[in-house]
Amino acid sequence: MRIMNFVCNVFLFAKGGSGMNAKTWDRATLKMRAQEAFKRNYWMCVLVALILALITSGSGNSGRDNDKKDKNNKTVVFQMPSAENAGDMAKDKVGSLLGNKYYSAGKLALGFTAGMIAIVVIAVVAVILLFALLINALVLNPLEVGCRKFFVKNALEGEAGIGCVGDGFRGGTYGNVVVTMFMRDLKIFLWTLLLVIPGIIKAYEYRMVPYILAEHPELRYSEALEMSRTMMDGQKMDAFILDLSFIGWFFLTAITCGIAGVFWTNPYYYATDAELYLVLSTDDYASGTTARENAIEMNGNGIL
Repeated sequence: MRIMNFVCNVFLFAKGGSGMNAKTWDRATLKMRAQEAFKRNYWMCVLVALILALITSGSGNSGRDNDKKDKNNKTVVFQMPSAENAGDMAKDKVGSLLGNKYYSAGKLALGFTAGMIAIVVIAVVAVILLFALLINALVLNPLEVGCRKFFVKNALEGEAGIGCVGDGFRGGTYGNVVVTMFMRDLKIFLWTLLLVIPGIIKAYEYRMVPYILAEHPELRYSEALEMSRTMMDGQKMDAFILDLSFIGWFFLTAITCGIAGVFWTNPYYYATDAELYLVLSTDDYASGTTARENAIEMNGNGIL
């Protein structure tokens, strides 16, 4: 049943179809509101967008260097030994046999050493990856929630302070934020393993999770993820096209070595994303606890 639901999601995403949450919104209006909110609090938006960009756009490049070794070809000339050299050759043969014995022992020791080095390297890499995962879960994800809250508050109230960035670390709900964001990342990663497209679809389904946590950090992860799925139902293709509408600004960011991104593209994009959340969340949050109750009921048997 879940596989059939996923196939339907793929079809609707490709088609840009309508789901239960078939709300309509206009990209131009959305972006116009985002520009207005962004310009009202320009420098603060630039600062928070820079933090958010550093959090969400981590990239790693790895290169491999190929060592080239030259091998010298040696020509060996064989000569028949003379009688007086026979004894010397016999001694050399015995020495050669002993040398081969020590050579084999040395080769075995070298192989053991190489194996130990490989184990140490793997262990170090595993520790580094674990440390990176912990930093992402315990620090970066709560920071993302705080940054998203800043842009929502800036859109609603016309002004927001840098203090919003730390809201994801509030003691009473910090653990819940960590767990929910971790589950979001885990589900997207697991779906990405099936090939890239399923991961992209899931990323759009769970796009609103940090915004939901920004306003309702007490929600369980299953409720927050289900609410995001509900909000993005029938909206994934439109959101994808909205992202594509920024391609010119992203290109300008690239050719200016990121300068345009810092001072315009990034805050403009994040402000627009916050406006999208506000549009999609109107039905969910305007009615009080209705969305929470629906999420609990829909999540009775768990979600993917």
